[in-house]
Amino acid sequence: MAKRKTYDVEKLRNIVNDMLAKSVCSSGERKSMQVILERVLMETGNYNGYSYLTEDKVPEGHLPGINGAVFYETLNPTPKQMFENTDNTRVRYL
Repeated sequence: MAKRKTYDVEKLRNIVNDMLAKSVCSSGERKSMQVILERVLMETGNYNGYSYLTEDKVPEGHLPGINGAVFYETLNPTPKQMFENTDNTRVRYL
């Protein structure tokens, strides 16, 4: 039987967070990254939620996870305003 190996969960979270923020691949590919990371975080007791990435945290020309500019332009923005025309795979795991 093969020897069991371990890997630093925090390192994996940092790698995936970087990929979710900087990638220009499809949202489907990012969703796959999310599913794998969430499972590892849940199974190891390291899941602490996530936050959506704003326009300044994603590649230029790509949709953010949340419309951060809405907070500066609108008093009490609605969820529809905050998430209209966004990509829910643009997140950072905590």
